[in-house]
Amino acid sequence: MAPITEDTHIIPSESRQIVAQAIEWGKGIQGVTIRNDSELSAAEEIASQAHSNSKVFESTWAALKDPILKQGRVIDAYFKDAVASMNSVKKLVGWEILRYRRAEEAKRRAIAAKAEADARAKRIAAEKMANEALKKAEQYHEQGKGAQAERAAGRAEAIIENAMAAAPPPPPPLPPKRKGSGIRETWKGVITDPHEFVQWAIENSRHELLKPNESAWGQFAKLTKREQKVPGGRIYREESYQTR
Repeated sequence: MAPITEDTHIIPSESRQIVAQAIEWGKGIQGVTIRNDSELSAAEEIASQAHSNSKVFESTWAALKDPILKQGRVIDAYFKDAVASMNSVKKLVGWEILRYRRAEEAKRRAIAAKAEADARAKRIAAEKMANEALKKAEQYHEQGKGAQAERAAGRAEAIIENAMAAAPPPPPPLPPKRKGSGIRETWKGVITDPHEFVQWAIENSRHELLKPNESAWGQFAKLTKREQKVPGGRIYREESYQTR
């Protein structure tokens, strides 16, 4: 029986019945062996009947489908320009959004890098001042000036503590994102030199990237019309029975 779906109301009941009968008739012919001219004639009649049935089904199929396809084409024509226009707007604005966000991210990184560099420079300067204070404390200590040596050592310690505690200011926040929006990455590959690419794929055992174009190979075989073998492939003739 023909498959039944919830859309069978589209197909007239008479057509459904004929299709079901044809399918059952086809199932009954699973294998044919011709042993004499009489069986040859019968087989040719079966093939002709199958061909005629196929043409009738194709005609009925087209008669039912074409009006629906025409309606679809009308609907497509009505909406496709609007959809294309909206997609163009989205792409145009999207590129500018990406440009702005990338620029803001770069600006943020630059500010953070400068703040870190400034903090590092301040720490270096503080370490230099602390070392000078420690040297002064040692001098005071050698001179027997204990109180002054203690104050110089305390000043050096305070300088180091302040330098260690000072952290670079946080970079400014990034622009807020609209809910439901974001950046999606799409990685694509392009072949710039076919010969070099093939060599690379072979050397790196990436044979899945070298799938032959069987459609183009088939067209080449049709133009050649000559049986031949090539490395990894061949051209051959295949016969089929035709009837009317």
